Amino acid sequence: MADALHVPFVYEPAEGYNLVAPFIDEAAWTTFWRQNEAPFVDKWIRSLPAGLGLDAGSGTGPYLPVILKAGHSSVAFDNSAEMRARYQLKYNSQFQNCPQPDYRMGSLEAPLPFADQAFDWILCTRVLSHIDNLPELLAEFNRVLRPGGACLISDVHPQHPYNHTGFTIYPDSIAFPDGYKINIQTNKHPVDALLKTSVDTGFAVSVLREFDLTDLQQPPDPSMFKKLYAQPDRKIFYVLQLHKSNH
Repeated sequence: MADALHVPFVYEPAEGYNLVAPFIDEAAWTTFWRQNEAPFVDKWIRSLPAGLGLDAGSGTGPYLPVILKAGHSSVAFDNSAEMRARYQLKYNSQFQNCPQPDYRMGSLEAPLPFADQAFDWILCTRVLSHIDNLPELLAEFNRVLRPGGACLISDVHPQHPYNHTGFTIYPDSIAFPDGYKINIQTNKHPVDALLKTSVDTGFAVSVLREFDLTDLQQPPDPSMFKKLYAQPDRKIFYVLQLHKSNH
């Protein structure tokens, strides 16, 4: 009975991200991603010819600045209304003179509400770990991507020692002086299975990079990331670049 009391409550992704949206851009892990994932994603976005992209699981829009500055148009697609609100605030405060991104609400677990070959590129960062059916989603990515199009996927590596995507939020300093932990449903998809599924759904693999502590451009503070330093040889995240053939 005592053990049962300590089982954490796990939120579905949309509900969980609605709760963490007001806090996520200031989270320690957001800084980690900004310092270590973003350089590779930014470079990839800037390398693409200006076109129409799908930001699949767009969140609060961490890559909106580089998308707009690189001359792209984009469709932001997410299932969290609160994340969408933060995305819109970011656009309104920084990019009013740029084309308004098209923001659609919807789930990546369902068929995508877009026409065949609608996009020149697809960006999907830290989303697949919230997806149950990888073959269905990657097949949909292939369907809506134009021939010759590119796709970049990044995510927490399945070797990373965690069971749920967790955030500590601070809604009330009196009721929760140490913060309140939000755990979000997470699926650990093996990288080998992701590569096989990518090929099986019609993609070719361009680049796969897997990062441990020694690969990071800016290693984080050990006092804030104790689990990483306790197992330094385990992979933390990956970046996968795919492309669709011209035929």
